[in-house]
Amino acid sequence: MPDNVTTQAVQVASQVVPGMSLGEVGGLTGAVVAAAMVFATVWSKFKAGNAENSAGSTLYTNLADQLDKLTKRLDVVEVEKEEWQKRAIDLESKVKHLEKLETENAKLISRLDLKDEMIDEIQRQLGSKENQLSVMLQEASLKNVTIQNLTERVHDLELRLERQLKVDCNSCSFGRTQ
Repeated sequence: MPDNVTTQAVQVASQVVPGMSLGEVGGLTGAVVAAAMVFATVWSKFKAGNAENSAGSTLYTNLADQLDKLTKRLDVVEVEKEEWQKRAIDLESKVKHLEKLETENAKLISRLDLKDEMIDEIQRQLGSKENQLSVMLQEASLKNVTIQNLTERVHDLELRLERQLKVDCNSCSFGRTQ
């Protein structure tokens, strides 16, 4: 029959293993260490002369099976841990790339805002020039009308002068021979 220390070690190991989560490497490692300690205690008892005890032999077999299972689970968890670490590194590099893109986008947005301000200023200046041009066109139109009126008036005066000269020339005998 196992002694009191062996019984307590078996109780501790059975309590640690069922409550353990695969994702907790520390808990799994602790369970493997606890099982190894129990295994070492049982092994030393077997060496001390308890090899004939069938209950001890069964306990040894159970502990050896649990140790094998825990070792396999530890290997699986370590592989999963490495995969998650690789994923974390990939995600960190993607975050750095996205942060760089975000900084570049902020710079481009700033440049676009500056260009928009320049375009607005140019449009204001064009609006002012369009107003000036409109005023100048109105003035030119008025001047054209005035020039046309003056041209018509000069033409009327020339016609009138020509008629007057005909009348005056008919009445005058200067330079006429009779």
